[in-house]
Amino acid sequence: MSAFMTLSGQRIQLELQQPAEVLQWVSSLPAEVHSEISPAWLSAVSRLTTADPWYCMFQIRMMAGGVVAGSCAFKGPPDEFGAVELAYGVEGPWQGQGIATEAVRLLLKFCRGQSAVQSVIAHTVPDNAGSARVLEKCGFVCCGPVQHPEDGEVNRWELALCSSI
Repeated sequence: MSAFMTLSGQRIQLELQQPAEVLQWVSSLPAEVHSEISPAWLSAVSRLTTADPWYCMFQIRMMAGGVVAGSCAFKGPPDEFGAVELAYGVEGPWQGQGIATEAVRLLLKFCRGQSAVQSVIAHTVPDNAGSARVLEKCGFVCCGPVQHPEDGEVNRWELALCSSI
């Protein structure tokens, strides 16, 4: 994987951040948000010396104007079953405009190019209809509520990546 990666869509670019940039971002978060960060993920990022798309987040940058509208990331490399988990967030002014949907589709396109990835997982809090709609539009299926070890009760979403013949 290259030290700098950009995934381009119609309106946005996903720019892979360096580990130091990710750690700086985490340290700038308010305490109540910082406490929601996965300790295992944070530990993995702190050990990196170069950008890794499985651990370092992508900034969602608008092509028109260059404004950062949010971020998205994988929560680690594919597990032993070929599953990866993704997460995303779009800032208030950019919500409801399809930005998160485009970002998730770009992450899925990246996953389809990785032979080790067989499925993609996402979790949403039960009352986040906007995030659920993003996943529905991207082809995910809601498997129902689960108890997540770090996030509490969430809805689990899955998408199987089928290889074309």
